[in-house]
Formats: sequence, structure tokens, C-alpha cells
Amino acid sequence: MKPPRFDGRFATALQIARVSNPMLTSVPEIIATLVLRPLLGAMLLVAVLGSVGVTDLRDAAYASILLSFGTAVMLGAVMHVSSDRNLGVAQEIVSHGLWNPPYWTAKLLVPMVLGIVPAVLSSLVVFWVSGADDGAALLRVMLLIPLAALIGALIGITAAITSFAFSDPYMVSNILDSVLLITAGVVLPLQLYPSWLAFIARLSPFTALVEAVRSTGPIWPYALRELAIAAVWLLAGILIARHVMALIRSGKRTEEIW
Repeated sequence: MKPPRFDGRFATALQIARVSNPMLTSVPEIIATLVLRPLLGAMLLVAVLGSVGVTDLRDAAYASILLSFGTAVMLGAVMHVSSDRNLGVAQEIVSHGLWNPPYWTAKLLVPMVLGIVPAVLSSLVVFWVSGADDGAALLRVMLLIPLAALIGALIGITAAITSFAFSDPYMVSNILDSVLLITAGVVLPLQLYPSWLAFIARLSPFTALVEAVRSTGPIWPYALRELAIAAVWLLAGILIARHVMALIRSGKRTEEIW
């Protein structure tokens, strides 16, 4: 099978995604988005975590950066798909099947690019503020940033297609954005959670990613667990979306969801 060529459908989809994003319309806005905001955000994050008495301040800050990056990719994908829903584009695309690499690449690439630079810069700020004395921890976070992007992409697709079942395109992503901050265990390790909440958290996205930040062992067991959980969530989202589309095609569901 030939690898996808980034021309034709891919190039058109990416160009539309780029020009439709207000954060990429001018050089000052790009600098503010990719440099100034993450630097100020990282310093504020360290200050806030320190003020609430977080003991593992550095790891909590790193974990928060990874979670913020992943959820930003998720929310960015949902935002673009929701815009397409309002324009009537998404309905036409998914009616031909959910497998559409050019479409999903365009929806995910811009949020990834907008997020990965701030994530790297914020991590460097945390490393510097924390004394610049643990290069191994910084290297671990740098290796986890691409995983955060991938998990955010998978959960973003899941949230976007699951929202086809609801009239509010942001309902699923808004719920996830609120819940993941708790279930991921950013502020407190899961060992301090009630057993029932820790069980739910370990079945949720980004939890293994955060655990990998606090661990000193190999990253790959956490990465495999994180990918497995995200794959299960994506499969569930595909099944829900296909069921909704089948109801619409059969005429059993006629309310306006687009």
C-alpha cells in the first residue's frame, strides 16, 4: 500500500484548517500563542500548585502540562468538527464512512502544532524554576509529549464522533475536559484516591500518562496501557457514531443534530 501523499485532498484539508484558525492569522498572534502564553502559563502553574501545598510540585507541573496539551488537542479537534457540523460539511463526510485520513489529519494537525511548542517551552520553564537539577525527569516529559499528542488526537476523534448522538456538539468534550483533571491524578497520586475512584481513573485517558511522569521506571508499560485505553474509547465512539448514523439513514431518528 502506498503511503499517503500530502497533496490533493490532504493539502486542501490542511490549508483550510490553517487559514480558518484565528491563532495562525498573523505573526504577533503566532508569537503570543506559541511563546508568550505558555511561558506565562507555566510560571503561573508552578505558583498555583505551590500555593495549594502540592508536595511533588515539579512532577505535578509536568503532569499538568501534558494533560493540558492532550486536552487542547482533543478540544481543538472537536471545535473544528463542530464548525463543520454547523456548515453541513461533517454530515456529508461521515455519510461516506468515518475512515477519512485527510479529514481527520486536517482537524488534528493544527491543534497539535499549536500545542506541542507551548508544551515543550512550558516544560523547560518548569525545569528551570525547579532548579534545573533533574535532567532525567525533563527527558522523560519530552518523550511523553508526543504520546500526549497521540492520546489527545484519539480522544478528540472519540469526543467528536460521539457528539453526533447529541444536539450539543461540545457536550462530550466539555464533560471530559472537566472530569479528566480529576481522574488523571495530576494534583494527587491515585494511591491517595478512594478505591472506587482510583479504579475508574485507571480506565480513563491520560491517567497512565500522568503515572509515567511520577514513575522512575521504563515508560513503555505506561505508554502501552495508555494506548490500549484510548483505543477502547475510540472503538466505543465509533460504535456509537455508526449506530446514530444508521438510525438517521433508516429514518428512525429525525431530529436535527447538525
